[in-house]
Amino acid sequence: MPMKLDEGWNQVQFDLADFTRRAYGTTYIETVKLSIHANCRLRRVYFCDRIYSEDELPRDYKLYLPLHPISSSSSRIHHHHNQQPRAISDGKTSSNR
Repeated sequence: MPMKLDEGWNQVQFDLADFTRRAYGTTYIETVKLSIHANCRLRRVYFCDRIYSEDELPRDYKLYLPLHPISSSSSRIHHHHNQQPRAISDGKTSSNR
């Protein structure tokens, strides 16, 4: 299955029934286990009975992109005299707020 991820946040959708049929020649029944590794940041994982349009999704499930591009300098760590280094937020969040 070819996949390309762009810089920043991406929305990924898998049609598990179609993927299972094409890859394994069998019928998708259920997902028993899902493993997510620590080298990625996810906002939400959910299962649904079909692919929903952006307008049909609940507000919390929509992907909102920043209105202005984030400069590369905003994600750097800045050091101040006699202070601990502090990270400047890059606008991404990994929690469900």
